[in-house]
Amino acid sequence: MTADGSAWEDSLAAWALTVAAALLPVAAVFAPLGVAPLGAATGLATLPQLLRRRSWRRVDWPLAAGPLLLCLWALISAAWALDPTQAVKGAAKLATTAVLGAATVTAAMAVTAGQRRRIGQALSVATAAMVVVLTLDYAIHLSVTHAVLALKGDPMVGQKSHLNRGATVVAIVAWPIALLLAGRLRTLPTVLLTGVAMLLLLLSDSTSTRLAVLAAAAMAGAMAVAPRLALRALAVLVVMMAVALPTAMREVPPPQHTLQNWTWVPNSAHHRLTIWSFTAQRIAEHPWRGWGMDASRTMPGADDEVRLKRIAPDGSVAVEVIESMLPLHPHNAVMQVWLELGLPGVAALVAFLLVLMRRIDRLEGRLPRGAAAAVLAGTFCVSVVSYGFWQSWWQTALWLTAAFLVLALHKPAGSNPAG
Repeated sequence: MTADGSAWEDSLAAWALTVAAALLPVAAVFAPLGVAPLGAATGLATLPQLLRRRSWRRVDWPLAAGPLLLCLWALISAAWALDPTQAVKGAAKLATTAVLGAATVTAAMAVTAGQRRRIGQALSVATAAMVVVLTLDYAIHLSVTHAVLALKGDPMVGQKSHLNRGATVVAIVAWPIALLLAGRLRTLPTVLLTGVAMLLLLLSDSTSTRLAVLAAAAMAGAMAVAPRLALRALAVLVVMMAVALPTAMREVPPPQHTLQNWTWVPNSAHHRLTIWSFTAQRIAEHPWRGWGMDASRTMPGADDEVRLKRIAPDGSVAVEVIESMLPLHPHNAVMQVWLELGLPGVAALVAFLLVLMRRIDRLEGRLPRGAAAAVLAGTFCVSVVSYGFWQSWWQTALWLTAAFLVLALHKPAGSNPAG
């Protein structure tokens, strides 16, 4: 027992969540790869509580089945993977992240009222600070990006903010914070504060961040008007995308044709079309079992490049780009799961999302349902346009966000203010 009468395991878990809440937004903005060790440390700190309380008995196994099946199938896929060793490593890394993430989520369900308040304050302050940092970066000619690179002694690469990965995390974490604030503020101030933060994030030069903000806001609005219909629409969208996306991408014309004629596609987004079209062709070769876990890294033809030109009406070269067919991963979670784990992997992913939506539908209150659905919509949106789905920092960010969302939704059994 500690001085406040709580078991040391509970205090350790609560303090670990507090530290994670204070550091997740900061790490995501300034050192995204640091999110993975932060999540691992948090999960390890919650394991003593998990074992003492035997908290696995409270696990929602229908919901947990999706991640478990994905990890299991990823390991099995090593039998036919292009690089079996890498497949086993990838499956083990995914499983470890999932176990520690699930332990963190479970720990969030056991906090007291005082601990919940402390964690919420840490998360709110850190996220608000990062919104200010990102706003300064976007509004003042990438001033923060240049300052960070100068400190590191690194050159500026490209014309976009180097803080954009953190911006996507901050965008989806804002909604759990809205629920935490709702415990102390009335609904209207909570909605207004969250709305201001999200509007500021629209200044981002990252398409992923903007889409995450718009998708989350649209979902929150739809949930306020017709929650059941909104969730059903999201479920239909998820299923349709999972079923139709590989087929649709196989019908995309060659990259030279799309660059020349599809002028409505931004140049920065055109490479995605090239990647997804190539990925769809490879999916069609092994749709049932996939190419094996982490096969995106070693896919035949992935390193091939195409040199493309858009010719202006006067015959001059308006745009010239060089695009690789598959740089490390498809930048789309659905396409990556199809490519590497085939139909069983996609089925496990879709089943998990559908069960998750069912759980959101059962929540009490419009604000909890709306915020939870907004997190899901924003996360799904980012996942299908950016990042490798298995990247440890991204998987960890999702697990920590889930933990804070559960924390915000959970009604503490105690009211110990000391934590």
